Amino acid sequence: MIWNQRQRVGLALIGFVIASILAFRIWKNRADIPDPMPPSGDRAAELVDRIDPNTADAGILSAIPGLSRAVAVRIVEYREAWTKAGRRGPAFTCLDDLKNVKGIGDTTARMLSEYLVFPAGNGSVAPGG
Repeated sequence: MIWNQRQRVGLALIGFVIASILAFRIWKNRADIPDPMPPSGDRAAELVDRIDPNTADAGILSAIPGLSRAVAVRIVEYREAWTKAGRRGPAFTCLDDLKNVKGIGDTTARMLSEYLVFPAGNGSVAPGG
């Protein structure tokens, strides 16, 4: 015999303690999935699915499909120039304000509309959502 009686009892006791701990953790930390699944999570409304061009940096803006890094940098530069000029309020309050940035015309603005959101203060939200 490899194990004597005392060692077997000790191993059985250790196994029992481990099994008890696992059973307790499973009992305390249940993860039930409701059936049917709810249409959205409790906090889904808190998720940001659009980008505010008044606060996003060039890296975030360039992640928008079809928007080049150069145009994203120009958006940030335009916004910074707006602030340095001492103008009050955000640089972009609606989709048409983006057309003041070199490289953004009607087609590009329409393409960006589904990815952008504008300040709620004036009630303007990008078309398409």
